Amino acid sequence: MGFSSSGTTFDRAKNYTPKLSALIYCIRLCLLEATLPRFAHANIGWDVRPSANSLERLNKVREHFMCYSCQSPMDELLSLRSYGRALSRTDGPSFRVNWSDDGETVKWDAGSLSMTQFRDLGHKAMQAASASLKRMMRGFLSSFQLETIRDRLSNNTKGYSFVYDPANALDEVYINLCSHLCLASTDGLMRGDAWNMIAVQRYLEEENELLIQLMLVMFLRGG
Repeated sequence: MGFSSSGTTFDRAKNYTPKLSALIYCIRLCLLEATLPRFAHANIGWDVRPSANSLERLNKVREHFMCYSCQSPMDELLSLRSYGRALSRTDGPSFRVNWSDDGETVKWDAGSLSMTQFRDLGHKAMQAASASLKRMMRGFLSSFQLETIRDRLSNNTKGYSFVYDPANALDEVYINLCSHLCLASTDGLMRGDAWNMIAVQRYLEEENELLIQLMLVMFLRGG
């Protein structure tokens, strides 16, 4: 586990210590189940844990297999992890970049990125989210304007949502949109009286992709 994924070099300490932590965690779970099983394992002869003196039973195993200076692989794994943690503090950053003299371009081994390109990421993310939204609406046009939506933030009544506020009349819009999606001639969610499961699954995947794009837009354009 101390080798890189290519197998050509040793792995850096900050990369192999999480692997050691995962292995140590699994070993502890296995030893705990073998010592104090919640349920009996009749096929291998393990009885259910006793109702009393569980701590004494666990300590006997812990001292022999789970502590420093015990003659078991756990001692070696704990020592390696401690050494790796100490070494990682002097290992330097895992990703090194250089800035141009004018501070407008950041460079690394595999390429570079200008600040103009970075700012364009937000615009492109917004354009991609808008295109996804239009596809999901399937050409549906509603009569309301987003600027007119009322959301009373001072209303702390249980169950209140701007979606159900009568002033917004979104209940009818939602029903109309559902009807439009179900009865659309292309990729309609219903076929006759039954769901078109292929179209439904595709629409759910589009929804998940739109949510990811919206999160990216909020992250890049949220200030």
